[in-house]
Formats: sequence, structure tokens, C-alpha cells
Amino acid sequence: FSVPKEKIQDIKFKNIKGSIACMVDALGNKDDLEKNKTDDFSINITYNLKDSTESQMSYNHSDLVKVTIMPTFSNNVIAGNYEITYVVPAGFRFIELDRKWPFWVEENGQKLRFFFHYDRQNFAAIPITFYIQAAQKGEYTVDYVVIKENLETKLNYLDKATLSVK
Repeated sequence: FSVPKEKIQDIKFKNIKGSIACMVDALGNKDDLEKNKTDDFSINITYNLKDSTESQMSYNHSDLVKVTIMPTFSNNVIAGNYEITYVVPAGFRFIELDRKWPFWVEENGQKLRFFFHYDRQNFAAIPITFYIQAAQKGEYTVDYVVIKENLETKLNYLDKATLSVK
């Protein structure tokens, strides 16, 4: 489960036998994102059923959802290495990556990091496509999706969105 930072002190556990592990993972707060935002590159994201082209934000339990993240680059960008961070919403689970394009993914629980090289002279920007499954009924927040230039502070992001499972 995930908890906003202002609610962490309210968590209570009872009758635990064994150990509890906790992981904190954050790119920074919204102010950090805004401070380092650039117009040199950006991303767009679409959600649709696996065999459909119609974009949607609401799904039935067990639906397989195709997620497509499309990076775009301004004319100022000639080449560079980039990473996109996407956190799979709590009511969904990561299923698989569409492997037809040359990028590398690091999967750590619900957090996915995609690494790729962009070179304007040799090839166009390519979409990153992967699949998640609607696992639990409810409404779930998709955290900020962030594209960042490797070894730089420049980034761009998409605001939070909501996916629902009926």
C-alpha cells in the first residue's frame, strides 16, 4: 500500500509476528519538479485496453491495460540519454514490457524506470509500451510520470492522474 507523507505517522500495526519492512521512494516534492522543469523534452501517456485504440481511464477487474509513454524532443536536443520513471498505481500490477524497441527497464516493485538513448540524426523518438493489469476495484492515483536527462537536473513531468477499476 502507499501512504501520503502527511499520513505516515498515523500508521499503526497490531499483533505482528515476524518482521515488517518499509520502503520510501520519492523523486522529490512538487516544488523540486517545477524548479528543474525544461521545455527541451516532454512526455505524453495513453491508457487503453490491450486490443483497443480507444483511450480510457476506467477498467474492469482483470482487464489488461496497454500503457504507452511517448517522449518528444525540441529542436534544441540533438542527442542524449534519458530515463522515464513510472509508478504502477496500487490497484494494478505490472505484467510485461513490449520488447520491440531498444530500451532498458529497471523494475523495482511498482516503480518502473526506462532508460534510452535519443539521437535526432539517426532515429525518431519511439514510444515505450508496457502492460498492467487491473487487480483490485477502486480509484488509484498515477503519481507524477517523470522524464529526466541522465546525469542532469533537467526534467519534465506529467501531473498526477486517476485510473479506476470497476
